[in-house]
Amino acid sequence: MKQLRGRIICKNPVVLFEEGRFVKLAGEIDADTGDLVEITVQKNRLIKNSRVLVKSSGSLNSNNLDILPQNYALRKKQFELIWKIRQFFHKNGFIEAVTAILKDAIIPEEHIEPIRSENGQFLAASPELSLKKLLIGGFDKIFELTHAFRNDNPGAFHNKEFIIAEWYRAYCKLDVIQNDFIELIKYLAEGDKIIWQGKKIELKAEIISFGDAFKKAGMELEHLREYFRSGEFDNYSYYELADYAFERYVQPMLGNGNITFLVDFPEWKSALAVVENHLTKRFEAFIEGIELANAFYELNDRNEQKKRFAREEAALKKRGVSIKADKGFIDALGWGMPEASGIAVGVDRLLLFLTNQTKIEKLL
Repeated sequence: MKQLRGRIICKNPVVLFEEGRFVKLAGEIDADTGDLVEITVQKNRLIKNSRVLVKSSGSLNSNNLDILPQNYALRKKQFELIWKIRQFFHKNGFIEAVTAILKDAIIPEEHIEPIRSENGQFLAASPELSLKKLLIGGFDKIFELTHAFRNDNPGAFHNKEFIIAEWYRAYCKLDVIQNDFIELIKYLAEGDKIIWQGKKIELKAEIISFGDAFKKAGMELEHLREYFRSGEFDNYSYYELADYAFERYVQPMLGNGNITFLVDFPEWKSALAVVENHLTKRFEAFIEGIELANAFYELNDRNEQKKRFAREEAALKKRGVSIKADKGFIDALGWGMPEASGIAVGVDRLLLFLTNQTKIEKLL
């Protein structure tokens, strides 16, 4: 004898939905589609007895119920992978942080639209500044797995609320973070490759500079600048034109069959990263043209950071956006932040590849 608990998908023949599986049984049961039932089944799969645990409202139909097993299996896999992300970092000696999601002040970034609450606070677009304060406070290997919020247009690869994994290593360069990223995906995939939509993706790195990526797409950044100077783009800046060209022509070519790390960004892509010889010390990670991660060799110069925040605040003000920058972070930098590298990973996009989906799932 075996006892099952599940939901009736259709009455005749009985098909039971149990723990994300279809279980076909021989016989009939006095229950309606959508009812939760408990059934005792004999070895020959005949029903010995049954009882209804919860009656359905009758508003559900079989078309709705048919998707439940697929949803159960997908969600279960996603939850297991999220647990494994935490496991990976704990095994590698990181301390897990818990920081505020509701912020009084944030990073002013021209190209990130925050979500503001009614009381004027912000929903965190990233835990970055909080984790850097912890670096200043003595933590040298720290990570957080949390929710983040950005007021961008939702689509196949973005929701306004999403899951972010962010980690920092003190006294480390970006190559160590690149290795962390690859090893994390290998750990989650339990191998050195994944199959996504019939394509084999090798979990190994290709490194290409920002300028060379444009060349690969048949463009030169300097030629693009000259084209801009022709005067046909009065309503746009050169940087907006370059960003458009990158997203439209360059990005789809990155990470085809592997992990591509895009490096050596121009100085105007500096954000919170160190700039050396007019190149920004950062990388972005791509698989099949989708950006998964953004990493910086972190700026720890208090005066330079203060200037950059002021520049971003001014750019936002021109757009009519008022952002209160985190002055507490600037003060904290005065104590001295160690040399460090850090990365933010879009977990929803990473799960897309690990569960063979074509779009990210909305959080329930």
